[in-house]
Amino acid sequence: MDVGPDGRYDAGNNKPRTSVKLYQQADFPCDANTIWEVFSSDAFAQELEAQTGIAVTILERIQEGEIEVERMRCVSRKELPKVMAKALGSKHLTYNQENRLDRASGRLTWRVDLPVLKDRVDVAGTTTVTTIPGGVRRTVDGDIHVKIRFIGGTIEKTIVTEFGKSYERASEIARRLVNEPDT
Repeated sequence: MDVGPDGRYDAGNNKPRTSVKLYQQADFPCDANTIWEVFSSDAFAQELEAQTGIAVTILERIQEGEIEVERMRCVSRKELPKVMAKALGSKHLTYNQENRLDRASGRLTWRVDLPVLKDRVDVAGTTTVTTIPGGVRRTVDGDIHVKIRFIGGTIEKTIVTEFGKSYERASEIARRLVNEPDT
């Protein structure tokens, strides 16, 4: 079996695989500053945890020039599928995330680091907020690479599916908070 340049395989045909895309868009009836504030609010984090079972703990918030840096730890209460749990050495997905927000450009870059398999799992991307008629569009665009022979693709697909569900719930929560800012 040939190894691709990044050490990854497509178990179905023994060919190297490319990354799996994480991509979601949602529109909100507010300005860019409001949506950035909503997504970083305590109210949002609490409701997201209640609906998705993902607890977010802010580890650090600092300013580096014009860039707002936020480091957090995320822990899911949902049990992972057995193949993922075995590969990751845990029944629950736990990861650290670093966000770097440049409000002037409307761009946030993010990177996810797992406490294990750091050299085999790469998840990173950008979140942008652009003005559209009637509000803003928030776009999350990222890639996931899992370099684990035979099961990497399964892990990637599971993460993409869960990401999509979580993003939809997050967008619903944010819309409600935009429309009811005092709750």
